[in-house]
Amino acid sequence: YQLLAVMMDEGFVVHYPAEKTLLVDGTDELSATTQRALRSARRLGGYVLSVNYSTPEPGEGTAAVRLRIPVSRVQAAIVEFSGMGRILAQDTQISDLQQGLDELTRRIRDLERRAAQAQGAERAQLLAQIEALRNQRVQINRQAAYATVNLDLTTHEPKEPAAPPGRLDRALDDAVGILLA
Repeated sequence: YQLLAVMMDEGFVVHYPAEKTLLVDGTDELSATTQRALRSARRLGGYVLSVNYSTPEPGEGTAAVRLRIPVSRVQAAIVEFSGMGRILAQDTQISDLQQGLDELTRRIRDLERRAAQAQGAERAQLLAQIEALRNQRVQINRQAAYATVNLDLTTHEPKEPAAPPGRLDRALDDAVGILLA
């Protein structure tokens, strides 16, 4: 998480998706934790993209909470969400968007210079290209202003992977196979 702070302090634009899967105890805690996550997002200046809450059986359920959190507050959100249950999985990525923005800005400036000297239909075409590139730049800045946080909550204890059979297990399987043959 320190890398994000350094990148933001130096004025870089980043894309910051984060995913977390948490285990909670029962559907009462699932409901309470889902509500806490929604309140936390709003308190941190973010908003809810979606919530998919399901309790197919008594005591069991899942919630898939998709949030947008201001990048400047995402570290606080991740720390807060981590305390809402037992962490089963997490994935956080940081992608630098600054190079793409810099390239768009260069292209816009080049087209502006050309448009300043152009006439008629050529000028109109260049101005339309400039407008499209500016819109693209705005979209990237909007994307970078908020991190997408996917918070998956579950009441299902993860299953332990089956241990590979040991020598004794293999010997017994072979012996049973011989007897049955």
